[in-house]
Amino acid sequence: MTLLRFMKTLATGPSGPHANFIHYNIDAITLSALHDRTSITTTAPLRLVHWMRSIETVVRAVSNLEEKFHQSFYLYLLPSTRTFVSIGEYYYPMVLVMLPLFAHTLFHSTNTGGLRTAFALASFAVAAALGSILLVLTTHLSLLDPFVPLLDLTRTHHETLSRSYCWTLAGVAVACQVAAVRWFLPTLARLPALDGCVDESQWHRQMQEHRAEFEASKPEPDKDVLALESSPPYAVDNGWRAVKVLLTIYVIIVHCAIGILNYPFALACTLPMTILVALNAPSAESTAVHSGVNAVLLFLLSPAVSLLLLQHLHPSILDSLAYAINGYARHGLFAVPYLCWVYFPVHTLAVWVFVFSTAANDDSTTHDTDDTATK
Repeated sequence: MTLLRFMKTLATGPSGPHANFIHYNIDAITLSALHDRTSITTTAPLRLVHWMRSIETVVRAVSNLEEKFHQSFYLYLLPSTRTFVSIGEYYYPMVLVMLPLFAHTLFHSTNTGGLRTAFALASFAVAAALGSILLVLTTHLSLLDPFVPLLDLTRTHHETLSRSYCWTLAGVAVACQVAAVRWFLPTLARLPALDGCVDESQWHRQMQEHRAEFEASKPEPDKDVLALESSPPYAVDNGWRAVKVLLTIYVIIVHCAIGILNYPFALACTLPMTILVALNAPSAESTAVHSGVNAVLLFLLSPAVSLLLLQHLHPSILDSLAYAINGYARHGLFAVPYLCWVYFPVHTLAVWVFVFSTAANDDSTTHDTDDTATK
């Protein structure tokens, strides 16, 4: 329990009266005395000298511990009050969790011809720009005043006010996702400048054909059966493979970096993001079971549904979200930037990959076939 409480504190940020001092690089601690009404009245009262000595012992212990950690306490975990574990020992489980992302990156990058890298970068730039808009709205809630429903009621009910702002932010996030998936990303996919190197997949296909002809001319004992197969060795990228490769690389880099700064927070976010990106694929090119699991995962991790589920499981989650926003403004917590610059772009692009239309695939294949026939 000590380890879990310590990880929760690191992930959610400081709390208590001393939390505001951390923003000014002032080491502070909050001590409070509680009166135990169940104690026996004959017990001798605690003397002031003993109380002050206890405070001195606690402060010295914390100071010595911080000096031992070289003022980098966030690189250690405390399994108990007397032991700690360094980052060199607990960092590997998070890397092992992301192994499927490494595998997907290698597979798609080595088995796809003509990755549309420019399109993937442009798509991610659009999703990140929408996430930046959400970050501005989150840190400047006054911009939402014209859109917050029941504003007259919320002026006298602070709890309702925070809930209205949270649901308005969730609605804006959903609207941005719909606009990106429905209009922005399909428009980018149709731009000729972002088509990628179409000739690369055609070149690989021709190399396969020449290799098959060469192997066919060899004597029967020397023929390579695999080289005689007519299937092309590289798949043609219509955009979604490049987007998935970019997402896997982005998720790996971001979570490795956050794992150094705030391991508990990174560990809590790595598993769902890894599952989301690893299972992501167009529904038209997946099995029914795969598409169903992917659809359920995307639905549960969507902004509005996630907020609704969290509120159902934990009624005070909206207050915690308000605390996270306030903590980002005061202490620079990772939660709000992570939601806007990591979770939102990744989920938006994952939704686009899932609803990727096969019409673009057919058009691209026809275009490649026409080019081959012309040459």
